[in-house]
Amino acid sequence: MALASQPLTLYGIVDLSLYYQKVSRAPRAIGGAVNASELGMTSGVLSGSRWGLKGGEKISTDWSVDFVLEGGVNAQNGTLAQGGLTFGRQSTLGVSNDRWGTLQFGRRGNFAYTY
Repeated sequence: MALASQPLTLYGIVDLSLYYQKVSRAPRAIGGAVNASELGMTSGVLSGSRWGLKGGEKISTDWSVDFVLEGGVNAQNGTLAQGGLTFGRQSTLGVSNDRWGTLQFGRRGNFAYTY
């Protein structure tokens, strides 16, 4: 019996956006009148910049072991997001069965992130 290994996948998203912000405040407001605008670049508006590794190994015809290591990145300057943790978005180890599903342990995102 030959079991095929799952490939190791390196993936990522770079999410950079252009933004425009205008601030206006009446002269009678506390602090006086303000009329300013700003144009700039920001990171992580739609889905958050990230990179990761995922893979696994088939250990029998029905069972496999898989992992995900994913870290957030500030695309403007390359620094780590999630408090500077290398794999702060997700770092899981799991076992999967074709009939019963998957059980994962570790740091995961919420259900909305998965779907």
